[in-house]
Order: sequence, then structure tokens, then C-alpha cells
Amino acid sequence: MRSQQAVNEADAFRYKIQDLQKENTEMRLKIDVQQSTIDGLNSEIKHQSLELKETRDLLKIYEDKCETLINQLTETNAELNANKRLMIGYTQSQEEKDEKLLTLSEELRETKLRAEELNLELGTVTIHHDKIKEQISALQVTYEDTVEKLHKMNKARHDLETKLTDEIERNRSLQDIVRLKEEAIIKR
Repeated sequence: MRSQQAVNEADAFRYKIQDLQKENTEMRLKIDVQQSTIDGLNSEIKHQSLELKETRDLLKIYEDKCETLINQLTETNAELNANKRLMIGYTQSQEEKDEKLLTLSEELRETKLRAEELNLELGTVTIHHDKIKEQISALQVTYEDTVEKLHKMNKARHDLETKLTDEIERNRSLQDIVRLKEEAIIKR
């Protein structure tokens, strides 16, 4: 019995040792995986740092080139504007100005005539509008009066219908009473 118990304890101890060895192996594998992940991340950091440095160098070159181009564009635009002003000044003549002045004065005269016509039409439309507003007001009063009369008529009709319904119900109940009494008389 003791030997059986000792064998069982020895077996249990072996199983524990095997489990611990298995856990130890798993932990070593996990450590190896973690180490390779750390190595990969370190490599990635180095790669990203290099890429960042190259990108910053390219950005500096791009900014310098952009600044140079913007300065050149500003100078070119200033020259262009100066040339445009010179061209406009040289190409305009007094004859064109006089011709333009005559055209504008004719257009102004025509515009004034049209404005007077429109003012006259506006007066006519305003009068017509006022008349329509008066008609609308009169129609509104008539409408409100008609609506009020219609409400009174509907109320009176409703009251009559109610009375008629009550009267019909009363007649039915009287007919039922008469029929019951006639049946009572016939049974006697």
C-alpha cells in the first residue's frame, strides 16, 4: 500500500516535472519570439529614421527651390504689370475717349427716358394694387360674414338633427311599449 502510494507520488512528481519542462520550453519560445519582434522593430526604427532624414533633406531642397521660384515669379509679375501699364497708356488715344463719352451720354439720355416711363407705369401699378387691396378687404368682410352665417346654419341643422334623432328614439320606445301592451292584451 505504501509502495503503491510512493509510486503514485513519484508519477505525480514526474508529471509535474514534465509540465514544468513544457512550460519552460513554451516560455523560451515566447522569449525568442519577443526578441525577434524587438529586433524587427529596432530595424524598422532605423529604417524609418533614415527615411525621415532623407525626407527632411528633400523638404529643405524643395523649400529653397520654391522660395527661389516665388521670388522670380514676383519679379516677373512686377515687370509684367509695369509693361501692361505702359501699353495701356500708349494705346489709348483722345479720340477713343471722346467717342466713349458720346456713347455714354446717349445711353444716359435713353436711360433717363426709360426711368420716367417706368415711374409712370409704377404709379399706375400702385393705384391698381391699392384698388385690389380694397376689393380684397371688402371680400374678406363678406367672407367672414358668410362663414359666420354658415356656422350658425350648421349649428341649427345639428340641433335639429339631434332633436329628430331623439324624437325617433322616443317613437321607437313608444312603439315597443305599445307592441308589448298589445301582446299582453292578446294573451289575456
